[in-house]
Amino acid sequence: MADERVQRRLAAIMAADVVGYSRMMGLEEAGTLARLNECRESIIDPCLARYGGRIVKTMGDGVLVEYGSAVDAVQSALEVQAAMAARNEQASESDRMAFRVGINVGDVIVEGGDIHGDGVNIVARLEGLSEPGGICISDDVFRQVRGKIEATFNDLGPQELKNIADPVHAHGVNPSRGKTASAPLPLPDKPSIAVLPFQNMSGDAEQEYFADGISEDIITALSRFHWFFVIARNSSFSYKGASPDVRDVARDLGVKYVLEGSVRKGGNRVRITAQLIDATTGNHIWAERYDRELHDIFAVQDEITEAITGAVAPSFVATEARRAGGKAPENLDSWDQVMRGNWHLWRMKLEDTTEARRLFQAAIELDPNSYMAPSGLAMACMLPAGMGWIQNFRESRDQADSAARRALELNDQDALAHVALAMVSHVSRDNPTAWVSCLKALDLNPNFAFTEGLLGLIQAHLGEYDDANRHLDNAIRLSPRDPAMPWFCLARVVVPLVADLPDEYLARSKELTEAAPDLAVGWRHLAAAYARLDRLDEAKAAVGQILRLNPNDSLEVIRRTIPISNPDVLERFLGYLRLAGMADG
Repeated sequence: MADERVQRRLAAIMAADVVGYSRMMGLEEAGTLARLNECRESIIDPCLARYGGRIVKTMGDGVLVEYGSAVDAVQSALEVQAAMAARNEQASESDRMAFRVGINVGDVIVEGGDIHGDGVNIVARLEGLSEPGGICISDDVFRQVRGKIEATFNDLGPQELKNIADPVHAHGVNPSRGKTASAPLPLPDKPSIAVLPFQNMSGDAEQEYFADGISEDIITALSRFHWFFVIARNSSFSYKGASPDVRDVARDLGVKYVLEGSVRKGGNRVRITAQLIDATTGNHIWAERYDRELHDIFAVQDEITEAITGAVAPSFVATEARRAGGKAPENLDSWDQVMRGNWHLWRMKLEDTTEARRLFQAAIELDPNSYMAPSGLAMACMLPAGMGWIQNFRESRDQADSAARRALELNDQDALAHVALAMVSHVSRDNPTAWVSCLKALDLNPNFAFTEGLLGLIQAHLGEYDDANRHLDNAIRLSPRDPAMPWFCLARVVVPLVADLPDEYLARSKELTEAAPDLAVGWRHLAAAYARLDRLDEAKAAVGQILRLNPNDSLEVIRRTIPISNPDVLERFLGYLRLAGMADG
């Protein structure tokens, strides 16, 4: 016995399961099982075999697969997800089936045909982080497949995983990205640019936020120019951790110019390199390197912004560039907390907005005169209320109102502060006031996608159907790869609700629940849309999803919290939900 040794090996491991399987089994057990078996026989099992995948075990709707190569694991997952997406396009809504996939590389314990250990536990948690129809991989996998497969990687940062001692750095893989995935977006009628996240060359993961902050500040500075079309930060940052061909970036985002660069920070000095590329031809237009003391960092940002404007449109004058450029706080520690807070804020998840609030409050404590921190704090307080994540938003609303007004006292040229104040007014059902704040924000930053989305939502509540759709279309064009897309979808749902267009209301409600299946407010709208068309069985099933996600939801909670300012529309909406089976209280 003493000589027996545990058998171990290094393996690439994939875990996958069906999104919403328990719900589907509850509605139609035999049909769901038949569809799962059909998917396995026609798509999944043959694909796994082509890439040398060994099915270790199946667990109801789940499967655990071992590969000899991380590249093979990711390639097979991409192929499975692409085939499932094609299948679902041809299937009815009730026949659709989506998988979440997680992939890890790690040391496993071998016991007969089974495998165990942290490597397996991690892959199961990564699968839970994946979007429906998506793939989530560990950093170990990312390092092995980067540059070897045609896909885009979204850096999700370090993740705290249940029962895993240390954070695991994760990346999302977009299975629909490829060189022929979709038609290129048309170029705008003014100079268009995407600022890719600058690479951290310091060899220190803690400096990622510093490099991200440089990129964000340049995006913000360029966005203040009305003569530029600047892709929103959230879409530009979807390329973080990847090395995309700039021509693919231009094609996917519909821009002519791409700015890329790197940051190396050491001691009290920083080196920043930047290059501007005409992405339609691949030609370099301008490049520069800056070696500076850290206290000069914001001057360097101004110089980069000025150089870009001069290179892209020579008629731009340097004085105008300097006038439009805002200064970041003098306190770099506070600035760093703000950059970290922004990273969490725009991930558009409840737990991330909670962490963003903490970071913005820490930044304010470090530098009470930072206008950036209270602006971010106000948005972090209001987003959960606007998304329907919290039932009692009075405290958050009051804190957001105070923070936004403080930011405006410090700098009334901060577009985000005006947006936050607009959110406060909107959630308080004062849409005319919110509209004024949004217009001010858009005047200060015409490239702020979230402002366009919020303005569209507000105009929907005000009954301006065509203007609402125009602004929402602008939001999506400015940021076609935005994590806030579920929020844009939510805003799009309100337009046909207010206009009483039942078929369009149902179609957009379905888009929302498909984009964000774990967002209870989406299922509220879907239940109401089905009830409006007298499809009560489907309406009741949607109510079941609402209560699964939020067991305490009721008509009284909705009446108290949902920001529908028109009382007739609110009562009509509540009436549909009552018809669908929602309880009063």
